[in-house]
Parts: sequence; C-alpha cells; structure tokens
Amino acid sequence: MSKELEKAGLPVALVSAMFPVAMQVRANRIVKGVSIPHPVRRSELVQRTGCASAPGNRPDSAQSARSGG
Repeated sequence: MSKELEKAGLPVALVSAMFPVAMQVRANRIVKGVSIPHPVRRSELVQRTGCASAPGNRPDSAQSARSGG
C-alpha cells in the first residue's frame, strides 16, 4: 500500500521499533520507534492517564472540564 501512495506523490514513512525488519522489507523512509508495544509514544503517559489518545483522559482536559473551560 505504501508503494502505491508513493506513486501518487504522497510521502510515506514506516515507524518501526524493529529497524532491521524495516530494512529487510526495503521501506523508503524509516522512523525508529521507541519500543514494540508503544512505537510512537511514551508508555508512562499511558500508565499515568489510562489512555494517551483519548482526549478526556489527559490531565489538562480534566482540569479544563472542572473549570468550565
């Protein structure tokens, strides 16, 4: 799929914590991931907030919800 997106002119990058595997599949652009379970985010954020991607679970969102803003 990434090869087709590249042909259409959209740059694509493969984010992988397993850099050698990304090299073996000959990805054009490779971004080294942090770890296998959380390649693009820090796991301590997930542990602290419950879910890093859910907007209502961030500490700043909870504070703004309580203050009405």
